[in-house]
Amino acid sequence: MIDFVQICCFYFIPTMIFFLLLVQLLIFFNSKPRTQNSKSKTQSFNTLKLTTMQKKKVFAGILFYFLFGLLSMSFGQSEEIVDQVDKEPKFKGKPRNVSAFLQTFMDYPDEARLDLLEGTVDISAIVTDEGKLMEPEIEKGVDPLLDTEALRLVRLMQEWKPARKDGKEVNSRVSIPVEFRLSEQERPFIQTLKENGLDEKMPLFVIDDKIAKEYIVVPQYNVKSVRVIKGEKAVERYGPEAKNGVVVITTKSGTPPVR
Repeated sequence: MIDFVQICCFYFIPTMIFFLLLVQLLIFFNSKPRTQNSKSKTQSFNTLKLTTMQKKKVFAGILFYFLFGLLSMSFGQSEEIVDQVDKEPKFKGKPRNVSAFLQTFMDYPDEARLDLLEGTVDISAIVTDEGKLMEPEIEKGVDPLLDTEALRLVRLMQEWKPARKDGKEVNSRVSIPVEFRLSEQERPFIQTLKENGLDEKMPLFVIDDKIAKEYIVVPQYNVKSVRVIKGEKAVERYGPEAKNGVVVITTKSGTPPVR
């Protein structure tokens, strides 16, 4: 798909320049010296001189539009996206591995977790010849919740080594798959939440009598017991944060939970 800059440079701007040149030429060829018999020769000369100056301005305008058109076309060419490159662009973020970067900064939407939503969102973007990522867009989505998070993640990926063509750095397209997968421990755990009616909003988690500040999954082998508290009883005991219910987990050995 042709981007906005290319449309402006190759279609809109040249059309406007041609139109303005046409108007200037019409003005030029239809302009006539305005002299009156009743005026003196000096006045007639001044009128003719003014008309000549106007024609010079017309020529200056034509020259300006011509040069502006050349610059616009040159800019459009510099923004050209090269499809066939000799060397693909390479991500330079921390961590440099794309999958590791995505997993490090991913904030899996709670609603998507509770709905057991999984899948891969395919996103395309432009890596400029200066190594910046621009115009990320979804090529293949999964769900609005996951699509939005995938776009947020890709927008964080700003540092790239540009693609190369014939020894020069060029603008190119890159395709980034963003994978959303629940762990083997999460699926049965979330199913337990659903069975207890906690599938609308993420509940509060209490691990070994300590309130967790975020969503937590404890490996199944380390779980001693799971208890669910709902309604007013949950709020009375744990405060307003427990309005969506509480999951009280007691572990066998106190092994740190995983997110």
